[in-house]
Amino acid sequence: MKSSAGRLGLLALLLAASLTSSLATQTATVTTSDPVSFAKGISRVMRPVQPDEVFTVIAVNGDLITIADVDGYQATLSRSVLKITNPLPSPTPVTNTAPTESPVTNVSPSAGLPATVISPNSPPSSQPPVSPVISPEDAGMIKKLNDAFQISLWANTNLWNEDVGAVAGRLNWPQESNTSFDASYRHYALGNQGVTILGTRAYSMALYARNGHPDYVSIMFVNKGDFGECEEINKKEHSHVPVSADEIEKATDDLNAAVKKDAETINTLLTALLGDPEIRVFGIAADNREDVHRWDWNGHAILLSCPHNEYAAIKIIPSDVADHYGDVNNLDRESIKEALAKRVLKRDNGDVVLQDIPMVDQGPKGYCVPATWERYLRYVDVPADMYVLAMFGNTGMGGGTNLTGMREGVNSYVESYHRRVETTDVPLDVDHLADFIDQGLPLMWGCYVIKDVEKKIHDHTFIDRKTVTDWDAYKAKLQADDKSLVPVSQADPDFAEHGHMRMIIGYNAQTDEFAISDSWGQRFAERWITVKEAQNISQNELDYVQW
Repeated sequence: MKSSAGRLGLLALLLAASLTSSLATQTATVTTSDPVSFAKGISRVMRPVQPDEVFTVIAVNGDLITIADVDGYQATLSRSVLKITNPLPSPTPVTNTAPTESPVTNVSPSAGLPATVISPNSPPSSQPPVSPVISPEDAGMIKKLNDAFQISLWANTNLWNEDVGAVAGRLNWPQESNTSFDASYRHYALGNQGVTILGTRAYSMALYARNGHPDYVSIMFVNKGDFGECEEINKKEHSHVPVSADEIEKATDDLNAAVKKDAETINTLLTALLGDPEIRVFGIAADNREDVHRWDWNGHAILLSCPHNEYAAIKIIPSDVADHYGDVNNLDRESIKEALAKRVLKRDNGDVVLQDIPMVDQGPKGYCVPATWERYLRYVDVPADMYVLAMFGNTGMGGGTNLTGMREGVNSYVESYHRRVETTDVPLDVDHLADFIDQGLPLMWGCYVIKDVEKKIHDHTFIDRKTVTDWDAYKAKLQADDKSLVPVSQADPDFAEHGHMRMIIGYNAQTDEFAISDSWGQRFAERWITVKEAQNISQNELDYVQW
């Protein structure tokens, strides 16, 4: 399954120093009716622009003007398609300063609901940080470890007792997700944004937390999803450009050579610092175990894994967890049932929506299936990593996952945690799906990403629902819009390339809508689609995790 390109993140921008005084108050509207391509770093999204949508002008380079939306996404457009509020200064080339992280605001798409502010440096708990006395010997070892990793990971001898906000703050890894029971911080370093860890390039760095403290660290080096040659093959497939068997073979050989090189570099550094590793089996299910090199220091197990055709990765977990093959204390059946029931939020307008679903940003690759499964598994108290899940589902180069293979792989994995994956063939309507939502169970939904429908989802969520005062009138408007819905043709040659996985996380029986959630960042945590629109783009794939 291929993911549509595009995702949003919520990041603020610094204006270029030379433009601060002249452009700080400049705004513009876009006059073209065509969708516009916006970007932030490696994140890109093509979306329609509303006539009354106001953008900030942040740079001018000749006849090209760079604008930014409220979420910090930029687009560079010709002056001819922009309406500027005030005259711009004379066109001169300008170089922007680098973007910096700012607190993330997740604004609820329903009118009248409070916003939740999530900051990269704010801990999900109020527990004070631990500041133990460190001996000179331990201080020396901490410095050696941080120097080897080339990041400030350790501040004392016990990472697991630290405040996770403090750890993320000194690493400068932005917060990706924050729920009542867990949190995650992730930094992508793709394109020319290189980051070196343990002597080799890292692509994704993630810090996971539970109850305000670090739970584990996952650092992904060269991998099938982000590897340049694999991405190129994926792009060709999306564009219907033939890919030869020789190209695939070469990309696979080059990927494996890069994995081997990264693993050797990392192994040499850690062995010099911590001694020879143990060769251990990690993973609690027989068909997803892998051999790893393991080093231990003061309750921290450092695991290096490099499965063939997949990736090179470092995972740091508590030593006692590693001793039990990665198993963790898990909620029992009654406890998880009770916990999920408490996550059902009922709003005055008739919305019934599930809360506390972790967010995972899949990045620019086609990892919608493993990323969404990671979100679901963490929601039901099962630790997960989208890169490892991609291996379960035999995700293709740069993305694309077989749904059946992923379902079988995930089921084998969650059985070890006393869970199971179930598939339902109930009709896609509120009457049938409400039974799942009311129990606190989201549904994994296989669908297609179609431009016209995506625009409707955007308008429902970020325009219409923010101003509704009469929900009966809003229902009538949706019903009228549904009558003009153009049926999606699966005969379209591009149709198969638009496959996508998202979650259905809520419903409104009065307006006949579903709440959906995508693995594209916090802005996409909750959006709304009518049942008719959902039926129009559905692949009729609905899975959930039962206990």
